[in-house]
Amino acid sequence: MYRLHAIVLILCGILITISRGDTIEDGTKQTQSQFCKNVRSQHSLNIQEITGLWYGSEIIAHTESSPGTYYYDTCVLIHLTDITQQMAATTERAYAHGGSYKKSPHLRQDPHNRYLRLAWNERENDLEYTLNYTEANPGLWMSIGDQRGTMLDLQYSQFRGTIQVAKAVHDHIVLTFCDFKVNSTFFTIVLTRQKQGLGEDGLRSIRSLLARRGLATDSIRKVCSSSATHIISSMTLSIILSMFLFLRSN
Repeated sequence: MYRLHAIVLILCGILITISRGDTIEDGTKQTQSQFCKNVRSQHSLNIQEITGLWYGSEIIAHTESSPGTYYYDTCVLIHLTDITQQMAATTERAYAHGGSYKKSPHLRQDPHNRYLRLAWNERENDLEYTLNYTEANPGLWMSIGDQRGTMLDLQYSQFRGTIQVAKAVHDHIVLTFCDFKVNSTFFTIVLTRQKQGLGEDGLRSIRSLLARRGLATDSIRKVCSSSATHIISSMTLSIILSMFLFLRSN
């Protein structure tokens, strides 16, 4: 009975550790400066095919943050919208009223400019980015103007930088955010059309792709999936089975 009690205490300790979101996989911290590397954004890209709703699968930090894999009880939702026509209409209205573009140079008419709205939602908070890209390089998006949304109330620092499409296929997309401010935002988010996210083989392949392009991939935040629940469930089942066999043998 004492041995059985000890097993139960160990099980409780494991579950508490995972539920707190502690690191359960170790990585090797890289010290080399990796600020705003070019990840060779995808040039062949149909913007209309990637608009709409995406679910976060994991977020990979490329700065010198704590290595390991962390599980979060939260979901990141991203919605991409083509707003090129809206921006063109805004420009026309400004011209009609004699508006000046000195304060908003991105509103100047350019037939090659295209615009996106990226809406990020997490834990009932939202943030909206306005992005500019060109037909010649549709996988490189530049932030323009200030972000808007309730996340601004959480001491959010305005993002001034680029979002590179490292990979885009029918069921997932990989976006690398890099702020121009030194020692600031630099991470990649893996997005999928399905809430359950990509399988581990697919995620490992993406991390390998990023590593080959010179990015650190040893600090991972799991979101939008029940990965932690699956781990708890499988570990619980395994230990319960072990306990059952132990009781049968005694």
